[in-house]
Amino acid sequence: MAISLWMITLAVTALLIMDRASPPQPNCEHMAEFPCCSQTLSPDCGTDTVTCNNECQLCLAWMKTKKDIQILKDGKC
Repeated sequence: MAISLWMITLAVTALLIMDRASPPQPNCEHMAEFPCCSQTLSPDCGTDTVTCNNECQLCLAWMKTKKDIQILKDGKC
């Protein structure tokens, strides 16, 4: 029983470490070539250190620049 709990703890810890290793990708797959984004304010800081108003705006920047822009953090840079 103790070994099982230890292995579960180890697995969860590994998943948490892996989750922090790479920034989350914006969800752009469902979007048209150049989407019309809403003006909803939910700032995201991209790995290009530019703050976008929302995830759609970040996807738009990704599409325009052809750079691999990921979400560095929620909120302003």
